[in-house]
Amino acid sequence: SLDLSALEPEEMEGILDYAFHRYFDDSGLFGTVDDCLARVTEVEAIGVDEIACLVDFGIETDTVLRGIERLAEVVRMTKALRERAVKIAARGDDPA
Repeated sequence: SLDLSALEPEEMEGILDYAFHRYFDDSGLFGTVDDCLARVTEVEAIGVDEIACLVDFGIETDTVLRGIERLAEVVRMTKALRERAVKIAARGDDPA
């Protein structure tokens, strides 16, 4: 196991920086509604059909609720895009 207390401050900062970017860029829905919509689109393209939600209740309730409202907007927009794609496919239109 890794003894984090033995690390130099620069090493610890490097680990924390890596962890932040790993989760922020590759492993979650962070950022604006448009950022999250883009991420959902990316993972749907590789076959993901369900995304879990971890809610941090250690912060202000209003902050949590605003985040959930934004997440609901991502869900609405994702459904609308999916419905549009189905209609286009049914008509045989070229979306380009």
